[in-house]
Amino acid sequence: MLFGPQPAMPNECAREPACFADLNLDQLVGMLTEGREDYDLLPFFYTALPSPAQANYRQAVFQDLEKPEIRGAVDSFAQDMRDVRAGLARARAVHHWLQKSLLFLDGVLTYCDAVESLASGLSAAGPASAGMRAFRDFLTCHLTSAGHSGLRDHARRISAAVTGIRYTLDIRGTRVVVDSSEDGPDYSDEVSATFAKFFVGQAPIEHRPGFPPLLEVDYVEAGILERVAALFPEPFASLSRFFDERQAFIDQIVSRFEREIEFYLAYLDYLRPARAAGLAFCYPLLSDQSSQTSVSDTFDLVLAASLVSAGQPVVGNDVRLSGAEKLLVVTGPNQAGKTTFARAFGQVHFLASLGCAVPGTRATLHLPDQIFTHFDRGEDIETRGGKLLDDLTRLRDILAAATGDSVIILNEIFTSTALVDALALSARLAERVAVLGCRCLWVTFLDEVARYNPVTVSMVAGISRDDHSVRTFRLERRPADGRAYAEEVARQHQLSYEQVRARVLR
Repeated sequence: MLFGPQPAMPNECAREPACFADLNLDQLVGMLTEGREDYDLLPFFYTALPSPAQANYRQAVFQDLEKPEIRGAVDSFAQDMRDVRAGLARARAVHHWLQKSLLFLDGVLTYCDAVESLASGLSAAGPASAGMRAFRDFLTCHLTSAGHSGLRDHARRISAAVTGIRYTLDIRGTRVVVDSSEDGPDYSDEVSATFAKFFVGQAPIEHRPGFPPLLEVDYVEAGILERVAALFPEPFASLSRFFDERQAFIDQIVSRFEREIEFYLAYLDYLRPARAAGLAFCYPLLSDQSSQTSVSDTFDLVLAASLVSAGQPVVGNDVRLSGAEKLLVVTGPNQAGKTTFARAFGQVHFLASLGCAVPGTRATLHLPDQIFTHFDRGEDIETRGGKLLDDLTRLRDILAAATGDSVIILNEIFTSTALVDALALSARLAERVAVLGCRCLWVTFLDEVARYNPVTVSMVAGISRDDHSVRTFRLERRPADGRAYAEEVARQHQLSYEQVRARVLR
C-alpha cells in the first residue's frame, strides 16, 4: 500500500545492518522510533529498497505528507488511533465487566469517527502519490461496506441506548439506593448555579451523560453500575454481546496503514527542527543504471540535530562522482570533518534507499545494493592476531561480498602498521576497489592513495588561510598535498618556518 508498487514490506526479522554503528544510523533510528515503540518500526528502517521504482513510490508518499491539508488529516487519524489503542489497553486492564465494555464501546466509536474523518480529509485534499490515492480509494469503498457501516451503526445504537439511561441515587449515610424513576426533578441547573461562584474566571465544566470511567471503579461505583444494569437489562445485554462479538473490529488494511504511516511521520517529525533552522533536504533522483553521484550541501543528519539543538551552525559539503570516477579519497588535518563527511556520504545513500529525503539542496544517486563500512575500532585485546590482521580480515570480507553496485566507506585504515606497509596494502586495496567498479569513499592519512589510479577523486579538508589551527569543515575537491597537516603539526611543536626563524634571529 504505502511501501511500493509491488509488496515491498520489510523483513520483519531484519536485523540492524552492520554499517549502522559506523554511520551513526543506529542513533538516528533510535531517535526516530522513540515514543513509537508500539508500532515496531525498526524493520522498516532496517530494510533498504532494491529498486529506484520502489524508492520513488515512497518519495511520492513523503511529498504528499508534506502538504498541510494531507498531513493534518493524517495527524488527526494517528492521534485518534493512539486514543483508541490507549482506551483498549485500559479496557483490558480493568476488571469490572461493565467498565470494560463501556471503554471498549468508546474505542469503537472513536475508531469509526477516525476512519471517516480521514476518508473525508483525503478526499478533500486530493493526494498525488499512488500509495495515498490507493488508500483513499479503499476508504471510499470501505465506508459503504456492510462491515464498517454495520459496526458504526451498531455501536451508535448501543451508545445512544446506554447514554440515554436516566436514574436517581438516594444517598443516606452509608445507604445508596438506585432508582429507575425518570420522572423525578432534574437538579443539574440548580447544582450548576449553586457552584458557579466557585468557577469565576474559569471555563465552564462540560457535563456529558453516560459513564466515563478512566480508572478502576471502587466497590461502591461497581455496585451502582450493577444495579443500573439490573434496572435496564436490555441495553446492557446488548452492550455485553457487542463486547463479545466485536473484538476484532479494526480493519486489517486500516491497521496496516496506521503502522506504515508512522514510518513516514517519524522521519518528517525528525526533520522539522532542522528545516526550521534553515537546513535543506531534497528527494534524490535515483538510478540503477547511471553511476553518477552528486549531492550539494549535504551534512551528517545526526550531528546536525545536535548542532541545531545547541544553536550552532551546520556546514554542508558537496559530493560529485561522474563518468569513470569511483574512488573518493579524503585527506587533511585531524578534527577537520573528514569522518563526519564519510558518515554523511553513507547516510545519504542509506536514507535514499528507504525513499526518504536526504540532507542537501539537490542529489542524484545510484541506488546501492549494499553499504559496507570499515571504521577504526581500536585494538581488541581478545584478538590474538592484532589490529592489522583484524583490519585485513574485515576488508577481505567486504571485498568478497561487494558488487559493482555497492558503496564502501573506509575510515583511517592501516594505522597500526609501518608507513611502507600501509602504502603497499593501500595500493593493493585501491586496485581491488577499481576492479570491483563500486563507489568508495576512503578517509586516509596517506596522500599517495589519492594518486593511485585515474578513477580516483581527491578531496581535502579545509583549514583557515589566516590561521591553520582553525578548521573550516569544508572539503575541497583538489589534489592532496599534505601541506596543511604538516604545517599544523609544525606549528603545534613550535617548528613552523616563522617560529624557527624567530628563534634563530632572537
